[in-house]
Amino acid sequence: MKEGPDTHAGALAALRRLPLPQRAVIVCRVLLDLSTVETATVLGVAEGTDG
Repeated sequence: MKEGPDTHAGALAALRRLPLPQRAVIVCRVLLDLSTVETATVLGVAEGTDG
């Protein structure tokens, strides 16, 4: 299976390379479709906080 950034496997590989806080933000925003306010609340950080 091809593993470029435009494939499912490539996206998972890129996600795994991110630090855990950034990975959590991506999961909240993209996979769970949470707003920035909801994401900040779930992660226990201030909105706009750099991960």
